[in-house]
Amino acid sequence: MYLHDNREYLDWWLMQTFPGRTLEELDRIDWLRLQRALEVGRIVDLEAKNTLITEGKLPTDSLTPREWRQIQRHNAIFDEWEAAHGE
Repeated sequence: MYLHDNREYLDWWLMQTFPGRTLEELDRIDWLRLQRALEVGRIVDLEAKNTLITEGKLPTDSLTPREWRQIQRHNAIFDEWEAAHGE
């Protein structure tokens, strides 16, 4: 509902996120595909931070409690996958 009532904000965000694209081009965006891609980007960024922490290149306090919970969730999912696939 928020975006419906604030189309100008959405237009601004789209123009910032996709420089060089016209609003007419952006009107045809596949929102579900974009949402999936943005989520993958967040996961990749978080896992990159986790790798840097594991390697001692980033201090552990650089992650928020929410990010730590997400990493724990990722690790649990990976452990389940490993157990199911005999690794």
